Amino acid sequence: MTPSKVDVTAKFLIGLTSGFSLFYLTSHPMSPLHKKIPSKALRNVSLIPHLKIQRKDKEIHMHHWVNFALAYGFIAIKKRHLLKRHAFHGFIIGSILQGLTYKDRFKVVRPRITH
Repeated sequence: MTPSKVDVTAKFLIGLTSGFSLFYLTSHPMSPLHKKIPSKALRNVSLIPHLKIQRKDKEIHMHHWVNFALAYGFIAIKKRHLLKRHAFHGFIIGSILQGLTYKDRFKVVRPRITH
């Protein structure tokens, strides 16, 4: 039995809303949840809450939308069956869309900020 268009759309929208909301709550600087996320790093690579590579005078910030777009491309090429899971498909798209709402969304290389 194939799912109806309403079922597919509903699952996609649930995934879309979940992905957008999760990354809004965990990455937006004004979010109370974002402030509670601990920092984790290995040498000059910050893993949490943001993926950043620190250089002497600059940092490379891998935005979550870039990571999800790359993962989405890989999944589309290698693991197409995962995209048939409509909520998963929506989650990835929602995560990408949320990341694109920031003003600095295309700024990957920045001057290094030292505290």
